[in-house]
Amino acid sequence: MQNINLNEPDKHIVSELNKIQWPIINKEGTPVYLRERRGDINNTINHIAKKSHYLKVRDIRVIKSIIINPLIVINKDSRQRKIYFGNRPGDPKGNNNEMYLQITVEVYKGREYISTIYPRKTPTEKLHFY
Repeated sequence: MQNINLNEPDKHIVSELNKIQWPIINKEGTPVYLRERRGDINNTINHIAKKSHYLKVRDIRVIKSIIINPLIVINKDSRQRKIYFGNRPGDPKGNNNEMYLQITVEVYKGREYISTIYPRKTPTEKLHFY
């Protein structure tokens, strides 16, 4: 059995993210970019491409359509964040029953910056109890 490091980025996802033409203009006309983590866009790309996110190349290909025409948008005014949800392409069984894609963005000075993307079973925000 082969050991897989889930913290390592998937090179196919990295390649697909690098093909996207930024910015993507959302439904309200706001430009959406990838957020720079620690001053480097590659840190965000590597974070999104982590194998632990269980994304597929086909998920990356629908980012633009989800930003332009989301299924649901949740505004998080207190944290200056928005969460876009969209349908995940492909067969639900092939997606481990995670039929939705969540794209979390940070709103800053009239722009939005994608901080993370991952699949979800339901198009609702995760509740965290501390």
